[in-house]
Amino acid sequence: MFLLVHRVFLVKVNGKNSNETTADSGAGQGSVLGPILFIIFFSKLSKLLKNINGIIHFKFADDLKLLYSYFIKNFDPTIMKKAIDTVSDWCESKSMKVAPTKTFHVQFGPSNPNAKYSVNNIEIERKEVVRDLGFYIKNDCSINDHLDIIISNANRKYYSIFKKIIIKDEKILTKIFNIYVRPIYEYGSPLFNLPKKTIIKQLENGQKTFTRMMFRRNNPRITEIPTYGERLKLYEMSSLHQRRTVADIIMAYDFLVSNPNSNIDLCYVPLSSRSGGYYWSNHFAKGKYNSLHFSTRLSSILTNLNIKLHDYQSTKQLRNHLSTIDLTDEKIQKYSD
Repeated sequence: MFLLVHRVFLVKVNGKNSNETTADSGAGQGSVLGPILFIIFFSKLSKLLKNINGIIHFKFADDLKLLYSYFIKNFDPTIMKKAIDTVSDWCESKSMKVAPTKTFHVQFGPSNPNAKYSVNNIEIERKEVVRDLGFYIKNDCSINDHLDIIISNANRKYYSIFKKIIIKDEKILTKIFNIYVRPIYEYGSPLFNLPKKTIIKQLENGQKTFTRMMFRRNNPRITEIPTYGERLKLYEMSSLHQRRTVADIIMAYDFLVSNPNSNIDLCYVPLSSRSGGYYWSNHFAKGKYNSLHFSTRLSSILTNLNIKLHDYQSTKQLRNHLSTIDLTDEKIQKYSD
């Protein structure tokens, strides 16, 4: 109980402490009980929103999304307004306020100029692109804006590394790239790891440039630079595309084996033939979009590799096996332009 009551805090600046003050709200950071208390605290809000017909809501920590799907001819502005008012009133009852400047309105599909909402009498800003949990989402669901931003951020970072760090040690430079730059490319990659050559090339260019700059720094007198594939072997690196494919397969393993999820539309169909079986996805989208879906592209990759995920005892064992395969081979993955 001392996590909730009888708590005090002070502020320390330049070695001097302020007077102690009672902490009568919040939970201590880094505690085991803190996240559980947070979930309990916000569970009431979920119950209130579930009672509003037509509204679907998603929560992650203190991030909340309200979704209202409709046909233009059946648009009812009161539905979303009721949901927004419910959130605002609940926050007020808990001595909090919804921040209008951090609240955005995104319309997916045909534009509806009549859909206007406000918080605390301030109209919610309508945007075409919003940042949500580290992803930049556009109202047409394309990933081009997200890719442009992460590639730009990664480029600035590795150029800054070469400008500020003058060492030539290849192992240190490679480690710096892997720690500070590569995660920018790989954060949440299963969401945008599409089998399109233009996207693969766009994402790979950063590591290509980095390895080329590193080779030139260490071999200024050599005019003929090894190919990208040769540089990867030289520096004991994997292509970003191969790493993203491994991440996809590991996520599929997590969904189907480690933490089975009934919502995943990917299943294994056993056969009595030598092939043993195949993976199948019951997700069907029209035209080119079908091949871009996570389950669809994974069913193809796993079947072509003849991998049965349940045969592996751990992700480590699976990773070890994947490290022996060229996952960028076009016999394994089908690419589109």
